[in-house]
Amino acid sequence: MSNYGHKIRHHWVNRDSYKDLLATLERGGSSLIGLDIDRLSSRDQMHAGLLDATKTFVEWIDLKPGSSVLDLGSGLGGSARFLASACSVAVTAVELCPELNEAANRITRQLDLEDKIDHLCMDITAPCDLKTDGFDLVWIQHVDMQVANKPELYARAAEHLAKRGRVVWHDWLAGSGGPVIWPLFWSADGEISFLADREEFTDLLKSAGLEITRLEPIPDLTSSWFEKSRAGLSRVISKMKSSRPASSKPAGMGSKLQAFEILAEEVDNALLNIREERLIPFFGEAVSR
Repeated sequence: MSNYGHKIRHHWVNRDSYKDLLATLERGGSSLIGLDIDRLSSRDQMHAGLLDATKTFVEWIDLKPGSSVLDLGSGLGGSARFLASACSVAVTAVELCPELNEAANRITRQLDLEDKIDHLCMDITAPCDLKTDGFDLVWIQHVDMQVANKPELYARAAEHLAKRGRVVWHDWLAGSGGPVIWPLFWSADGEISFLADREEFTDLLKSAGLEITRLEPIPDLTSSWFEKSRAGLSRVISKMKSSRPASSKPAGMGSKLQAFEILAEEVDNALLNIREERLIPFFGEAVSR
């Protein structure tokens, strides 16, 4: 794994949502028994809007049952499991980080979806033989903004498309409102963030043999998701602060509270970046030229 890859891995395996889920799995996964995809979504949907966003995105792209989907940068596999279960599609989920890929695979097995999802650990920008005639849909959800080698990402997406297949994005573009305010979910300081603006995005896709058919900014929708998350975080933080005197807090409570406070700051910054058009959240679609 490259130095860049190690930085990406370090970022995600240190996220509190991953560590909590890993602890559950290491206890034998007993608390996952009986859980459905909806109840897991606060842990395994690693993007703005969580499962609500995935459902809205699926409606936007009009995904047909029986389609084959390549999920590039699949994280903990939340979207892949929703697609396989709710949309009746076959998913190949590709993830760079071994820890996230292993956790995703374990959850998929726990939910009896292993016959519908293949979890693969590999660099999504590297050439690979997936032994398929091509996918009906290449799915990229909150991954593009963290990929440095975009020409290779788009080349791989185009390479793995079936005839009349589509590449779709739920992601972020750089806006015209000035430098991005950090921290955000995918980078604490911008070091592992590689945002393209709309013109750069379009040009890079053309170079890879792809042509945008739809690109819809979704600032209001994304802000509404973040505002809902912020309200929930405020309640949790307030409850944690008032539950016990500081002198009697249980071990680990301080670090847990700090994690929630960092998450709240990331949400606040996301809302500010959207409002000031420093970041443009969007849904997009492209096809082979």
